[in-house]
Amino acid sequence: MATLRISGEETNNVLALHGHKENDFSLAIAWSLASCSEFLSRVLSSLLSWHGSVSLVEIDVHRHHKGMGITDIEVLSPGHFHLIVEAKLGIALPGASQLRKYAARLHAASEPITFIVTLSECPPVYADSYSPKEVDGIGVRHMTWDQVLGIAAAATPRSNHTAKRTLRDLGRFLRRYRIMQDINSNLVFVVSLRTSRQTGWQISWVDVEAKYNRYFHPLAKNWPRQPPNYVAFRYGGKLQSIHHIEKSEVIRDLADACPGIPQTPVEPHYLYYLGPAMRPDHEVKTGALYPNARVWCHLDTLLTCDSVYDALQATKRRLKKADDGQ
Repeated sequence: MATLRISGEETNNVLALHGHKENDFSLAIAWSLASCSEFLSRVLSSLLSWHGSVSLVEIDVHRHHKGMGITDIEVLSPGHFHLIVEAKLGIALPGASQLRKYAARLHAASEPITFIVTLSECPPVYADSYSPKEVDGIGVRHMTWDQVLGIAAAATPRSNHTAKRTLRDLGRFLRRYRIMQDINSNLVFVVSLRTSRQTGWQISWVDVEAKYNRYFHPLAKNWPRQPPNYVAFRYGGKLQSIHHIEKSEVIRDLADACPGIPQTPVEPHYLYYLGPAMRPDHEVKTGALYPNARVWCHLDTLLTCDSVYDALQATKRRLKKADDGQ
């Protein structure tokens, strides 16, 4: 078989032919739904508890409705249901104005069951508390890319040969190109802590970790979209501790994080409850990192390297080797 490259990147996956931008993910999902009846049946069962025939289901991609926006994916069974799926990369959720346009589109439909489905990396605990349950009388449900992967994997054994190939391509496509994918469960999120107090605080960031075994951060770009398994802290020019995250929750006021912080309403933040500290048996200096840099390192590299920077480089080499299939 000849080697195919797209913009210099080798691929043998038909779902990657268009590219890997946000619209391309909609195309990949829509093609897989239309090509694999078992996959479609399981998605509908998950969203609607629908167990009817999918032979008459219609799927539209990037359909324009005058005054009502362009929809990513529409799934319609005449006389039964009509879904609009808004697919996004990262943790983003569609805004209220976009949802209202989709709600107007569904109100104009004649099917008895109508829903808007948001599909993104946004974790369910955040979506449940931040995304509306309905908009203008139309129900809103959330699904993650990880859930799509799980449904595709479950549908594969009961699919025919062609559908199996499509679902495997879908799995490879999503795992390879999803933005901010959690590549490995033993990756540690390494952050720098201030030793001083913020204005109005009675404690410092170091106290939040050292005295209360907690840490918090916003659900925003360049921060974890889902709670990692581990978080590590550096200050004073070196790595201080590594913790397993025992529990997490979403807060909207920093006063809920721990004592010593005044009421501070904020956009949703993750609050982590930390397990006992793990410490390397030797000094691990920060190395050539920016003072406030946040990085991801494999747990074992932090315990064996001489600096966080060295651990970061070792992690990058390992992940590149794994991505190259070596």
